[in-house]
Amino acid sequence: MNEEKKPVTNEENPKENVVSNGENVNQNANNLENVVPQNANASSQAPQKKGGNFKYVLTVILFIFLFAFVFFLPDISNEIKTYQKKQQQQSFTSEKPEVNSGTMSCTLNQETGKRNITATVEFTFENKKLKSTNTITKTDLENTATGEDLKALENSAASCEHLETLLEDVSGFSVHCNQTSLSLTKSETVDYETFSLDSIQSNIAEFEGNVPEFQLDQNIDDIESVMASSGYDCAVK
Repeated sequence: MNEEKKPVTNEENPKENVVSNGENVNQNANNLENVVPQNANASSQAPQKKGGNFKYVLTVILFIFLFAFVFFLPDISNEIKTYQKKQQQQSFTSEKPEVNSGTMSCTLNQETGKRNITATVEFTFENKKLKSTNTITKTDLENTATGEDLKALENSAASCEHLETLLEDVSGFSVHCNQTSLSLTKSETVDYETFSLDSIQSNIAEFEGNVPEFQLDQNIDDIESVMASSGYDCAVK
């Protein structure tokens, strides 16, 4: 009696199944070996960033700019100060009121040894034209002054008194002196509307340079320029 043959399965032939699976595993491994190195090489070669050279150039330009700025900083600072000063002067000039008539006071301080000399000149003007001046010169000595300084004060007082005597009969020009142990105040008034230089021409040498230097109706702006060039600070009242 013939037995019917059953088909052979993997379960019935475990060895063949293992061999077949092993071949598949080896084949998959070979495939991975071919794929993995390619992907690794692809990932190791990162794309080069664009614009790298531009950053270097920009950095160099920035350093050059900073160096130039530091090098020229003193000149830039001076230019800024000059500009600000001009702006202040323009602002002061524009705000300064125009005065055609009034009094302009000019002051000068000097120190010589132990002597402190303050000279104040007041100019009276009308329609920008000079009419009269009043000059007050005060000399003060320090408490420790001796010798040469005291002698200089005595000489100034004697000169002032001599000039006061000379001007007793001169119209429009007068001097008054006030002396203490450590100070001398000299007040000199000139009325240019009544003063005539001809009245002192005969003995002008005795005035020792105390002759009025301005003239009647002289422009007050011109006088201010002269006083400023001599070191006086002037202000119009």
